[in-house]
Order: sequence, then C-alpha cells, then structure tokens
Amino acid sequence: AVQARAFTNRPSNGRLIPCYMSKQGVPASAYLTKPQFDLAYTLYITALRVATKITAMPTILSPTRVAKKKRSSLFIGDSALPAEGSPAPTSEADDTYDPVMEEVKRWERLPIERYETFYDNEGLLNEFAMMWAIRDLFPLHYTVFKQYASHLRHEA
Repeated sequence: AVQARAFTNRPSNGRLIPCYMSKQGVPASAYLTKPQFDLAYTLYITALRVATKITAMPTILSPTRVAKKKRSSLFIGDSALPAEGSPAPTSEADDTYDPVMEEVKRWERLPIERYETFYDNEGLLNEFAMMWAIRDLFPLHYTVFKQYASHLRHEA
C-alpha cells in the first residue's frame, strides 16, 4: 500500500519539476493533487536555488536613490544655494534581491507570444526549442530544464 501510494501512483520528484514549469498549456494544478502540486513547487524552487550555484548570474546592484533637496522659499536657482552634502549613492549589492524569485515571477508572466511559434501542428509545445531560444532570458530555468528534462525525448 505504501509503495503504491508513494511511488506507483505519483510522478517521481524528477518528473514533478518539469511538470510544474511546463508551458504546454495545462497547468500542473489541473492534473496533480494538492500535495503533489505543493511538492512540485517546493522541488521546483529548490532546483532553481541549486541552479544559482552552477549558473553564471549577473550581479544586480540596487537602484540608486535620489536624495531630496531642501526647497528654498526664495526664487533663486539651486546653484545659488549652499551645497547640502547629500551622500553619494553606493553601488553595493542589494541584500533583498532574490534572483530565483525574480526569475520565477518573470517566468510566470512570460507572454504566450514569446513561445507560440514553438507549437507544432498537433498543438504540442517543443519545449527543447523554446528553452534554447529563451536560455539567455531565463538562465536558471534553462539549467533546471537541462538537468530534469533531458530524458523526455527518449521516453516519448
């Protein structure tokens, strides 16, 4: 009973990741149970986090903040006012930036126009061609796809 419930009647962990991140048109929530869907999301995020260690990611710097200037009640230009000594913006990396969640948000908002050309005559998405075409936009997803979906053609 445990064998059937835990292994036979559900996709493997390695299969849940491509199921969750697939753009085939049917969301994973439509064919996975709630516990399977939650596990798939956890495995998906974990795989993306592991991919950050092996994928060259650009360092994102925090946006520079504009220092507010004190307004004068006189009608004179700013150049005539004494300098206030506002601190220069620093180019330190933003500690709140999460490359995984940023890429996940972009992946979820990916418009169908970006990949509709990869559908064949039968309505199936050629995910291999799609991932190759958008590999520079989604380096973490491309890495995870290479790791977990490389066997799909052999099974088909």
